[in-house]
Amino acid sequence: RNHARVVVAGSDELFSDWFAMARVTYPSVLFTAGGGKAEGGRESGNRAFTREVAMWGFQEKGMLRVDSVVYKAVGGPDQPRAVRVGQEVEYRIAV
Repeated sequence: RNHARVVVAGSDELFSDWFAMARVTYPSVLFTAGGGKAEGGRESGNRAFTREVAMWGFQEKGMLRVDSVVYKAVGGPDQPRAVRVGQEVEYRIAV
């Protein structure tokens, strides 16, 4: 229950510069919506995919990051050493 994540990649090429910069090629004649000819293809989306996978794997995405937590017994000092069962507690968290 430690919220561990595992990413299994079939090859280290998935995270290579070559794979990230790959372009999708089109047939020899392809026209854009404006009627002009499209040359050289477009980015494949591999860079965005591997970035998202890495961010998820390192828990930088899909989780909330907590900046600070402050709690205190209602009417008491901040961060007491202990609170008792049934005691009202004020709990603040900055996300």
